[in-house]
Amino acid sequence: MFLEQICPGQVNSHPQALHTFVFEDDRFIVYATGSKVVIYIDPDNLAQVITASSLFTEQQPFVPITAVCGNSKTGEIAVSYSNEIAVLKPFKQENGIKWVLSTILDSSCLVTCLDWSLHNFLLCAGEEILLFSYNDAMNSWNKIFKRKPATNIVLAKFEPQSNVFATIGKVGFIVHSYIACIMRT
Repeated sequence: MFLEQICPGQVNSHPQALHTFVFEDDRFIVYATGSKVVIYIDPDNLAQVITASSLFTEQQPFVPITAVCGNSKTGEIAVSYSNEIAVLKPFKQENGIKWVLSTILDSSCLVTCLDWSLHNFLLCAGEEILLFSYNDAMNSWNKIFKRKPATNIVLAKFEPQSNVFATIGKVGFIVHSYIACIMRT
């Protein structure tokens, strides 16, 4: 059985509009349906439904959320809508866990793919490839990598055990690999 078959509502047609991750011994299913993000704890326990209008200021009619991704290390969830990425932080309550908006990142181009690395780098791809890093000292996100690919990216993923990531373009289906090297001072 496909995971999309147990998700109420139709999952958006983008390849990375559905994501599962484990955080603090719970498995979460996050998916985009229309302009909403639905979060389940396992397939049968609804945790939260978040609308794009509660996250993003500029709404366009009939524009779907294009990608979602959960971070197993921090519990954060990234959501892309057009050219903006919302980063949601987990907040524990008596009756479970909820996510609240932490920040909005602007990419200036359409984002259709999101992924988190082992070291909490956020990969955003679509019309451009962007890599963001969180700076604890400054309490802000920094854009540390930017590249304009020859064609729009349809799939971008980190290798699970490192900072190597690969992308696949819309035309030609050539896989490009990158290594995220960050100098920390």
